[in-house]
Amino acid sequence: MLGALIVYTFTLDYNPSPIDILPIVRTNPAVVQIECQYNRLHNVSSNALNPTWVPYTSTISAEDILGFSLVIMSSDWSGPSPSNTFFLGDLINLQASVDSTNHEPLRVFVDSCVATPGSNASAPAYTFIGNNGWVCFLDSQLTGSNSQFVSPRVAQSVIQFQLDAFRFYGLTISSIFITCHLKVTLVSANADPLNKDCSYNSALSQWGSVDGDNAVCSCCDTSCANPPPFKRGSGSPKHRPRRASK
Repeated sequence: MLGALIVYTFTLDYNPSPIDILPIVRTNPAVVQIECQYNRLHNVSSNALNPTWVPYTSTISAEDILGFSLVIMSSDWSGPSPSNTFFLGDLINLQASVDSTNHEPLRVFVDSCVATPGSNASAPAYTFIGNNGWVCFLDSQLTGSNSQFVSPRVAQSVIQFQLDAFRFYGLTISSIFITCHLKVTLVSANADPLNKDCSYNSALSQWGSVDGDNAVCSCCDTSCANPPPFKRGSGSPKHRPRRASK
């Protein structure tokens, strides 16, 4: 015998749950009978036939759909900030991360960040990370602020940074909207001039990398879109003192 008709039957039971904490529902319970039939050729033994569908998580992983987030954190980094109101002189703690579940370990980078007075990318706009291919934290170099990436990382899939609070000159509104572009590489890949997070140390007048090799920051004063020949060094990140509060 070369073939046979294989039949699988399933029963789906649906029982609605109450809406939040309310004692009501807006759907009815249901029972659905499902029957699948297909021809089984050549192998007609009584052994079970294992399903061949691809799990949903594998499909998502194959499509490289990543979950990025950017969160304003509390002053001690213990969780999201309970307030989004800051005063001039405050450091705004920001945390970018990527959910790399079902992926190889990933390292996240902040490619660029732009601040605007409105949510629709309205003018004026201030690019404080990345500009014309720099991909570096420019604010402290441009303004002498204490803005910086936090080193070391708490995890490869997380990057934390601090932005010195500011307001837009000549505007009566004080709201600021921040839009950042994030990207990832495999943790197994070394940082390089195009994949890095570099801060400027105003006291030492030099750039430092969160990931430990300051040589990757050598293009921050030129253009990292067309970086100079890259030589890996052994420098360690430098930490500058925070501005004392007054």
